[in-house]
Amino acid sequence: RTPSRQPEMSEREHAADPHHVLRIAPRGRSYPLPRRAPEAAWLTRVWAGSRRAPLASIVRYAYGLVPLGFGMWLAHYSFHFLTGLLTLIPVTQNAVARLGRPLLGEPLWTLTGIPTRFVQPIEFGFLMLGLAGSLLVTHRLAQDDGAPHPLRAFIPWAAVCLILFVAAVWLILQPMEMRATFMG
Repeated sequence: RTPSRQPEMSEREHAADPHHVLRIAPRGRSYPLPRRAPEAAWLTRVWAGSRRAPLASIVRYAYGLVPLGFGMWLAHYSFHFLTGLLTLIPVTQNAVARLGRPLLGEPLWTLTGIPTRFVQPIEFGFLMLGLAGSLLVTHRLAQDDGAPHPLRAFIPWAAVCLILFVAAVWLILQPMEMRATFMG
């Protein structure tokens, strides 16, 4: 689908579009990332001499994306955990005060957590660990694939991992309010 046709879709159709989930859109162009997997499978077959069917290749190398996905999950949830780390104190103070025993004093609602400028490097660290894990898994899969040229089988899937990594870094750099704007 082209970006010009997206507004014509209903909200339900837009949310159900499987290619909508992962998009990067520099300069007004839309590049649906799931469409890169068939291209990587085709390159693995043609360039590396793999005898696997394209769908079998996609399924096999999809396991290589799990570490990157886990790294993204850790990055996202570490942001919430670390930036809201100290909110437990005013919440506890408020709960005790509502029970009629303000022993802990007035709730200190100004306590939040670690500033974003310190949390973001941690997020990038999780993403880089995820990328490293994904590259290791896809390299091992390429070696075990039995293709005559394992490096040629690895390169297309490493490119898919790098595209997803760049998209994840771009997403992490967005303010939290902006991270779900493509969802409809």
